[in-house]
Amino acid sequence: MRREGTQAFVQRTKPKGALLADGDSLRIVNVTASAAHLLEHSRDDLLDLRLDQVLAGTAGGAWFSDETSLLDGVNPLSSPWEGRSAAWYRCFRIADSPTSLICVQLQQLPNLDAARRVAEQQVAIAVRTFTRVVRTRDPGTDSHQTGVTRFAGRIAQQLDLSVDEQAGVMCAAAVHDVGKLAIPIEILAFPGRLSEAAMTMMRSHAMLGHHLLRELSEPWPLADIALQHHERVDGSGYPNGLTTDSIHPFASIVAVADVIDAMLTHRPYHPARPLPTVLSEIEAGASTIYDPDVARAALAVLRG
Repeated sequence: MRREGTQAFVQRTKPKGALLADGDSLRIVNVTASAAHLLEHSRDDLLDLRLDQVLAGTAGGAWFSDETSLLDGVNPLSSPWEGRSAAWYRCFRIADSPTSLICVQLQQLPNLDAARRVAEQQVAIAVRTFTRVVRTRDPGTDSHQTGVTRFAGRIAQQLDLSVDEQAGVMCAAAVHDVGKLAIPIEILAFPGRLSEAAMTMMRSHAMLGHHLLRELSEPWPLADIALQHHERVDGSGYPNGLTTDSIHPFASIVAVADVIDAMLTHRPYHPARPLPTVLSEIEAGASTIYDPDVARAALAVLRG
């Protein structure tokens, strides 16, 4: 790799800090001085590490530590590193690079008070714990929650939400279906149309998720978002038939991301739908069942 070209790209990105890594080995090949300062490592030390080793040192690294999901969207890390400042990172491949390169942009968050940092750290631990339990019990739901998290993060970014708000959206998305832990696996994996009784039980996952997450109200109301992610702005959703003003904005984002991932992914009860079908669904619902701003942002993400 030509060192001159690498340096030029890092300078063009102009983030608070940036890393470049080989896209195949994930070995870090270049580091800005500001990134080294933010990570509290020397540049030489960082050049001896893999990208996933550096990101795994953060609270959010455990959510996004595999090589595929590292490259999807914005990964806000509002929980601080041990003894370090809160930060977030964004990873993407450099499409026009002569070699396979990954760029990581790092941004330090504004000062947070100690109580909020403790709350965010506790949320990070709880989210990781719940996602691991879901992954063990039902890989399908785990995969869906991961997909919804990616889409929700991209939609939140498209809406130009703050870094803190993006973090809240993605934390909520990562556990929005945790209530399915209480649904029999035979129902979750049933390959056909559910009976009315089974559908009623399936729909109870929103309330069950609220129950499991009820202690997580700060800094983001994860329990309320889990409860509301099937609500619709015209009141046709469940479990409480809420309308626009009563639905948390984060829940509106998770709701649309949930539909997108569900349609684009093969499920036991339906095959994956083509992108034009998904676009048509979101377009049709933008003026009826989905928050119109969220729907427009989602369409921009899908078309981008």
